[in-house]
Amino acid sequence: MNKLIISFCALLMPLCANAQVEELFNEPMSKVERQKALKESLISQNLPEENGKVVLRYSTDIPGISKNELYSLLGYWCEKRFEREAQRSEWPENNFFKNIMYSAVKQADRKEGKIKCQGAEEIIVTKKTFVMNWAEFFYTLDITVTDGHIDVVISNIYYVLDAETDRAKLTAEEFVSNKAIVSGRGRFLKNAAKYRVETIKLFKNLLKEIDYVAKSKAKK
Repeated sequence: MNKLIISFCALLMPLCANAQVEELFNEPMSKVERQKALKESLISQNLPEENGKVVLRYSTDIPGISKNELYSLLGYWCEKRFEREAQRSEWPENNFFKNIMYSAVKQADRKEGKIKCQGAEEIIVTKKTFVMNWAEFFYTLDITVTDGHIDVVISNIYYVLDAETDRAKLTAEEFVSNKAIVSGRGRFLKNAAKYRVETIKLFKNLLKEIDYVAKSKAKK
């Protein structure tokens, strides 16, 4: 039976699409009303924090599957999912991802049942004929397996919005956290809203894949 860490449950709620962000900015309401409605919509899709840092946790039980089996299954998945410059599908397909050169499995210890990956990929929020709003997106994924159990932690999340020039970093806490959304205004808020939606979507997809891969052997 699955056991979701409570702080992460909100991420598995239905997500608003970025089209809805645009709709809110086109609604016939005052600027103050529009920003309030947008903030309320975004905060309802919580990004959990620990000690002021955005940290996402997931935990699940898989009875009957050994630590060694889980390590093999998820180790293979990590090698494929975090392969340098790997890509799946095309944006805006739900399972799209496009890794950049920094993506990698950084540590893998079968004895300890631990795998650490560096997530580094493109995160796209809008794409038109000649214009694409995107950033380089970085995070650390830690997986720990024991007999019949998996723990996942996603942390150290940040964005490089101007990837081709000054490469200035914006942490999740500065850009898409609850605090950043509540204090955001105007263009910054609109941009942060879109990246928050895509960030939650990406992490939701990662956890779905981990869950599916880990349980694939149990289904046989």
